[in-house]
Amino acid sequence: NLFVAQFIGSPPMNLLPLRVAGPSQVLLGERRLQVEGPQAAALAGRLNEALTGGLRPEHLRLAPAANRNLAAEVSHIEALGNEQLITCRLLEGSHLVLVRARPDQAVAVGQSVHLEVDPAGWRLFDSAGNALPLPELVAAKPPELPEFGG
Repeated sequence: NLFVAQFIGSPPMNLLPLRVAGPSQVLLGERRLQVEGPQAAALAGRLNEALTGGLRPEHLRLAPAANRNLAAEVSHIEALGNEQLITCRLLEGSHLVLVRARPDQAVAVGQSVHLEVDPAGWRLFDSAGNALPLPELVAAKPPELPEFGG
């Protein structure tokens, strides 16, 4: 659930207010974002429903400016040797998000950047904070085991 998602993992998950925009799509403010994988199927029948979307910092990437990207401003950089954690303020809604990036990606505090969302990285929660139920995956029937006499 959402409560647990706030505490599991380091750095913590980014949590953003979303609205279901259609099949496989959510809105962050006015920005339409794609959702892929099992989370996309969980959006069925939820048009216009308010959700909370969770994204791990590795599911956001620094990217060139493009229509599908989120505009942001760098507010803090933490160099960790093999990676850097970049705190950005989204221009859409002023939400702070953490981005995990390679150490060779040069950015500066105050710099305008664009962030690309991994559409398969979403974790979606309803207004009560419960994870959206995912469609059941059809499991293959396990092979029959021989009976042992005793």
